[in-house]
Amino acid sequence: MLDTPKRRKVPGSGRKKGTKNNATIARETDIAESGMSPLDYMLTVMRDETAHSARRDRMAQAAAPFIHPKIQAIEKRDENHPLASLDFSAFP
Repeated sequence: MLDTPKRRKVPGSGRKKGTKNNATIARETDIAESGMSPLDYMLTVMRDETAHSARRDRMAQAAAPFIHPKIQAIEKRDENHPLASLDFSAFP
């Protein structure tokens, strides 16, 4: 059996990072041509009163993270902190 030399990767060859494949390009083109993003579609179904209520509920749950940000946890205010007595309500 003859040993064949192994091919080495040439630097700079192959698909570049972030390059879109044909399926991604086709999908993004279809979305752009339709004029309706997936979020627009979810909102349309959610607002359609003739759609089944379970489907409308699923669309509302799927669209919510894109529209309403999650509430972040905050630390309890320390009353002994030197800045605790300052009133910041006058600032916009």
